[in-house]
Amino acid sequence: MFVMSGLLILGGAILLTLWRFTNNVLAENQQEEIGHLLNIYEASLEYGLHSTDNNLLSIAQEQKSLEELSNAEEAKRYYAATDLLDIIKRLRSNNDTVDMLIAIGNYENNVSDASARLTMQDRDAIIAYMNERRLERKEGEKMPTGTQGWIVVTVGEEQYLLRSYDTRDYSAAAWIKADTFLEQILRLEHDTNRTLTLENAQGVLLAGEAYKGTKPTRSWRQDIGKYNLVLVCTVERNTIYEQIPFLPAVILLIVVLMIGLLVWLYSYVRSEIFQPIRALMYTIEYIQNGDYKHRVETRCRNREFSVLNEAFNSMMDTIVELRISEYERQLQQKETELKYFQMQIKPHFFLNAIATIHSMSFDNRGEEIRAYITALSENIRYMFKAGLHTVPIEEELNHLENIWKCRKFCIPAVFSVIWTDRRN
Repeated sequence: MFVMSGLLILGGAILLTLWRFTNNVLAENQQEEIGHLLNIYEASLEYGLHSTDNNLLSIAQEQKSLEELSNAEEAKRYYAATDLLDIIKRLRSNNDTVDMLIAIGNYENNVSDASARLTMQDRDAIIAYMNERRLERKEGEKMPTGTQGWIVVTVGEEQYLLRSYDTRDYSAAAWIKADTFLEQILRLEHDTNRTLTLENAQGVLLAGEAYKGTKPTRSWRQDIGKYNLVLVCTVERNTIYEQIPFLPAVILLIVVLMIGLLVWLYSYVRSEIFQPIRALMYTIEYIQNGDYKHRVETRCRNREFSVLNEAFNSMMDTIVELRISEYERQLQQKETELKYFQMQIKPHFFLNAIATIHSMSFDNRGEEIRAYITALSENIRYMFKAGLHTVPIEEELNHLENIWKCRKFCIPAVFSVIWTDRRN
């Protein structure tokens, strides 16, 4: 029993250890996998922003042409815009990250090139935003400084990443749509169980769809360079167990089956072996203490123990019957011996009684003789009536009283006989 319990506990410990080990290994593998994946995605996004920074810097280096955008002569503005347009188109065509590169002067003239991802409505909204921003600076007589790195602005119903260089005469800016910025890595996450979103440093969602399920999740966050942007990867917790490889799953199944087999074996041995043995031992203890009526009552499916229990009960029934037969035989033997002794005692009893009456007649004790004969007759009647069989205690007490009466008369008569013998 203890061995089976130990094996069961050991099997449970093995299963728990294997489960925790597999869980830890899978969690570490997932941590490493997603960490590497986010590093790759972060490098890709950072490269896109860095390339856009270089494009914007290249435009800003065309300072002479940018300043000509605010020249009072229309011809000079035209030639400057033509030169800038060639540069902007070349830079944007080589950069798939940026959605729009734009340069704008004080005459509400702009030079821009946008990707096909932006609609005409989006382009007009961005140009209107740039003109409005320059107008606010002009009316407020503020020194234009441009943006401090990349910022997030909302134009219309879309969110954009914006970086610009501003002076009194021109503004050069790069626009990246937040959704399309994240889309370049979302294409790689097709048909996976991961959810990728783009947030700012304050945790505000910029792009992507937040997890909408109800299961517990685990999230990883990866800063994108020094741009105050965070790439967030969300994974359902139960997907860790869905990634268990085939071999560990088989080993885990074997351990579970082994523990199940041990549980069944433990239950079978307990009900079919240990309980019948315990019941048999208890029955033997009861019989040793004198309870010969106690029998084994445990029923089991084990044929061997069933036969053993039936044989034991049958043996005890036989032993009890033999004990009863032996007791009755001894009782009959004692009864025979008692009858033999009684047959020897009765003649002496009658002779003594006659001798007593004879001795009492010499003393003229008629009343006592009659009382003695009455008690003697009742005593003889009782002896012939009862024999050696059991009688009620009341009759036995009456018999003792009659014997005592006989003795009262018998003792003086004996002394009288002895006195008469001496006198003669």
